[in-house]
Amino acid sequence: MKNIEEGLKETMCVLAARKALKEMKEAAKDAEHICTSCGRSAAQKEALCVPEPLKDSKEHEEHKEE
Repeated sequence: MKNIEEGLKETMCVLAARKALKEMKEAAKDAEHICTSCGRSAAQKEALCVPEPLKDSKEHEEHKEE
């Protein structure tokens, strides 16, 4: 799968609709983000519709405590 910077314009949802399993596997490898809408994960947040980091940042942790 091409990196977003190299011109990838499809999210994981679009790839799933096309049944592009090989591209989905590549996008999910070393995942750092999860889509809060569908639950799919990807290395690049741009590959997801509603991305959120898998690892909570300090700022995110502080926000949750409020």
